[in-house]
Amino acid sequence: MKSVKDLALEHTYTCFFNSLLREIDFYSVDNDSAKIILPIGALTLPLKRHSLVGRHEYSGQFYWGQGNSTQLIDFKQTLELLVPQLFKKSSTDQPQLEKIFIDRILNSALNMELSLEARKKHIESLFSDKISFEQAEQSLFIGHNFHPYPKMREGFNDADFKIYSPEMAGQFNLHWVAFEPIKLKRYKANKFSDFNWTDTLAQFDQVHVPSELEPIPMHPWQLEVLLKSGRIHPSQYTDLGKGKNFWYPTSSLRTVYCPGAPYMLKFSLTLKLTNSIRHLTGVEVVRGMQVYDVLQSTKGLEFLKKYPKFKIITEPAFVGIKDENEDLMTDTLVVARSNPFPSDSKNSIVVSTLAQDHPFKGANLISFYIQRLSQHRSISLRKASLEWFQKYLDVALIPLVYAQANYGILLGAHQQNLILQIEDNLPSASYFRDCQGTGYSQIGYDFYHKEVPTITKENGNVLGDMGNILFAYYLIINSTFNILAAIAQNSAVTEQELMEELKDNLLRIRQQNPLDTSFLDYVLDQKEILQKGNFYCSLENINENTTENPLALYNLIPNPLYLGGRDASI
Repeated sequence: MKSVKDLALEHTYTCFFNSLLREIDFYSVDNDSAKIILPIGALTLPLKRHSLVGRHEYSGQFYWGQGNSTQLIDFKQTLELLVPQLFKKSSTDQPQLEKIFIDRILNSALNMELSLEARKKHIESLFSDKISFEQAEQSLFIGHNFHPYPKMREGFNDADFKIYSPEMAGQFNLHWVAFEPIKLKRYKANKFSDFNWTDTLAQFDQVHVPSELEPIPMHPWQLEVLLKSGRIHPSQYTDLGKGKNFWYPTSSLRTVYCPGAPYMLKFSLTLKLTNSIRHLTGVEVVRGMQVYDVLQSTKGLEFLKKYPKFKIITEPAFVGIKDENEDLMTDTLVVARSNPFPSDSKNSIVVSTLAQDHPFKGANLISFYIQRLSQHRSISLRKASLEWFQKYLDVALIPLVYAQANYGILLGAHQQNLILQIEDNLPSASYFRDCQGTGYSQIGYDFYHKEVPTITKENGNVLGDMGNILFAYYLIINSTFNILAAIAQNSAVTEQELMEELKDNLLRIRQQNPLDTSFLDYVLDQKEILQKGNFYCSLENINENTTENPLALYNLIPNPLYLGGRDASI
């Protein structure tokens, strides 16, 4: 049996190579001998499974060189030989970044190893009848499977990692502080009634607040960072101490959850995860707040009524501390997120957890549910697989596509923002979260700007063609392709068969003549589509949150949904 260290390394090199191969075209696939060959150093990667959507599985052997000079090397040696060659091909000329990049990969691998070792017993319980929302959120052990260092935590020490990381089953008390109202900036959606939401939450957390002050819940790690840096000083606030409840970091780490609480909370964290330092920005939190009012508008209510199995977790209010110039300090921002998951909520599971490889190399969680469906209903594994995929399309993908096509709302539904409710082993409903990246097409602007005055063409989220590119990456490439690949791992259906099912569903929607077919035209009629280049973004040390042109991080990949002249009738 493989050690936890070896398993963490397997997941690490799988994520590393899959993210790299999505962004380069200078490699070849030898299908006869099941291997991928990179001409850089003549690196050969034998495969266990080749994937249509790039979610390959590797043998774990790496060969460097050609002919008689070929040698078998380990993954660390591979990094030391390959990464300098990749930097030569990149646009950066900063050799010091090579060590930073490799160190981050190794940090991610170590964090993965630590969490797998600490959570062995929990991982087995994950594959059971019912798991809570909290358990599901704290079960993303591998992370983004198309990223070179999915579990990197730059800023945490060892103790921080154990307390504040979801994969370590972290839990902690909020630290409460109180300010004079004049020192805070508070905003809420127009139709959100709980303006004093922090008081509501303080009461839940059993914190006494002096009547003349306004409370703010603080992430204890971020409060420590702010105090050490001098960004805030104890003389500015009244320390109310710790709340009484334990809060749990969710899979995104900066959002925390407490069963029974009226809200979840999303914090700014001065911590680098994957591509960015996790600071909220003023623009983002305003965009998140807008969604609450959009959903209360005439067309928003119509959408919710039409798709009752698709739910949006809103972020209707936020608060932050002012600096000496009366400007909002974005590293102090706290967002209120609605909490639809009470303490007895079961089997509401984020797609990234559902689709991740089993940490100990068994079947993934989607395949587990499909296997149970097959057994309980006495149907073939193939039929169960196809039914599971169609249910996902019905409760998640189709409402999201109609939100764009008929309502002009572009939701960034990547695999960590999309939650599936599982009942009787099938998706029965879905939840979208993290509204801060929401955009609108021209149709959406026309629908909502009169009822939601904060939607303006100047604030950057009324989008043209770029909106379809981003929406397609998040919903199709990031979420749906991953689900499709996870299902196909059971070998009862192929990725190509599931891709055809996806095409058919998208074609049906287009044939119904929605108001806006631009997204559907993009994903069905283009030979190549754009995907976010997590590998080169990481290699070149770009902070994704502050880049001026998001599409500069994207690259073209072959589009497996391309119709290629196929008759539109189905």
